[in-house]
Amino acid sequence: MAEQPPAGFRRHRFLEQSIDLPDHLTEAQLDGRACIRCGHEAEPGEAMRPVEAWSEYSAQLFECDDVEACAERTHG
Repeated sequence: MAEQPPAGFRRHRFLEQSIDLPDHLTEAQLDGRACIRCGHEAEPGEAMRPVEAWSEYSAQLFECDDVEACAERTHG
């Protein structure tokens, strides 16, 4: 029997690897238009960095390049 993801997460599998993603992520976050941490939608030319993960979504998950601004949006 496969181990269940933690509460509040959903498991995504690809190529025999898996990643647990928070189940509250929006469509914009899942398709790479918004940061997976704070939800900020990137403006044209704004730096976002790929999230390192092995899943069908890993190629399109991004987080803010400006860690301090991301933290302020997350906790502010």
